[in-house]
Amino acid sequence: MPIMPNPDQLRTRPPFSTLFPIEPRILEAITENMASVGYDASKPIDVWREQDNQMTVVCGHTRLQAALANDLGVAYFEHDFADEDEAYEYAVREQCDRRNLTDADILRLIATLDARRQAGRPKLAQPCANNNKSSSNTGEMLGVSARKVEQTRTVLDHAPESVKAQIADGEKSINAAYNQVQQERREKKETTVARFNRTNDNIEWAQWSWNPVTGCKTGCTYCYARDIANRFYPQKFEPTFHPERLAAPHSTPIPQSSQKGARSVFVCSMADLFGDWVPQEWIDAVINAVRSAPQWTFLFLTKNPKRMIGIDWPDNAWVGTTVDIQARVKPAEDAFAQIDATVKFVSIEPYRERIIFSRPSLFDWFIIGGQSAGSGEPARQPEWEWVEALWDQIRSVNRRKYWKPNLTVRAQEYP
Repeated sequence: MPIMPNPDQLRTRPPFSTLFPIEPRILEAITENMASVGYDASKPIDVWREQDNQMTVVCGHTRLQAALANDLGVAYFEHDFADEDEAYEYAVREQCDRRNLTDADILRLIATLDARRQAGRPKLAQPCANNNKSSSNTGEMLGVSARKVEQTRTVLDHAPESVKAQIADGEKSINAAYNQVQQERREKKETTVARFNRTNDNIEWAQWSWNPVTGCKTGCTYCYARDIANRFYPQKFEPTFHPERLAAPHSTPIPQSSQKGARSVFVCSMADLFGDWVPQEWIDAVINAVRSAPQWTFLFLTKNPKRMIGIDWPDNAWVGTTVDIQARVKPAEDAFAQIDATVKFVSIEPYRERIIFSRPSLFDWFIIGGQSAGSGEPARQPEWEWVEALWDQIRSVNRRKYWKPNLTVRAQEYP
């Protein structure tokens, strides 16, 4: 096994020297091994020869410092790592295997690993992502449980700096800090006032959205809500009831604007409230909240209109169904012939094929839109002939139409 190379070829640099920070001096004498001062010569220093032929100390900073202090040489083992991420992961594993990590060590290590992930290093992205599988991978790397990793990440994300400093100084355990953080988060959640959310520009007909229920099992390939939920919701797109949000109609300040839609609320923009999988008590709770807030107008939309039959709709409820293909027309018309509501509407968005209604007079309002891009399908527009034929139907029964901003198709006729 070779002795430490020419000092001019040796260097230490982040992240290795910052992981367990020791500043080694360059060896001036390369003569002896470390056995004479009680070190095991079978444990060489790990180095990495990079593409520029420079040697980076990956593991063994303490032994190198001891060798320097005793004017000794030290054996080294040269690794052929693919890149810095592979070398870094090796260093973490080696250090953790040789020492019992304190909570301060664990906090510092996970913070460092996750900082590298956030900086966009692909090799460590999966082990450090914040999910159960990655927590297990990170825990295996550090020699701790996945639960410990999850607790540490919660502390890193939510604890004040003073609490992190207590862990670093050995005055508080990660478990104690985690319990403190969770208690404070529960108390904050209990005092948070539920309010409506502002809608985006694609929903001009309602300036507010309200999601006391989220999630859907219809499985539409073009669903934008699923993309958002899978990215931001801990429960993903699984149907979920949020009873604390039922207070929003009374805790949201009433707009003074006279603009159309200023007091209109799109109910369950991130769900289908009337899906067959939704418990009736969830629906009843939402309808009761709507009935108790006549100062607002609430718009409901579903792909399962038969479940709207028999509901005693409040006067401030507008009831709608989505028709994206011709096959949905008859179920919509059959259901809406039995529904009594102040306004009954149909949303033809996305407009995926030619659609003709047998009883268009059942609906007071037609919303027409194209298909926006999502993870499942690209953006698309209907044929102008489809739009024109539907427009003729709407005019024939003297009903209102609304063209959404994402409907960009237009007539292009030439003589």
